[in-house]
Amino acid sequence: MKIEYIYDENGKKKSVVVPIEIWEEMIKKQDETLRKRDIKKYRGILKITGIDDKIKKLREEWDRT
Repeated sequence: MKIEYIYDENGKKKSVVVPIEIWEEMIKKQDETLRKRDIKKYRGILKITGIDDKIKKLREEWDRT
């Protein structure tokens, strides 16, 4: 199993060819990581400031049309 790199005409890495065995293992690990996350603990973290002003501005734009 060997990872191969594809270079452009300037010698810069452009792409990579990954053997299917490595790819499947990476996907499996990613899926396991996502399943372990509990999104409920992140509820309420995002706080948008100035939302009332943004809503008012959107309403004003709506009324102009």
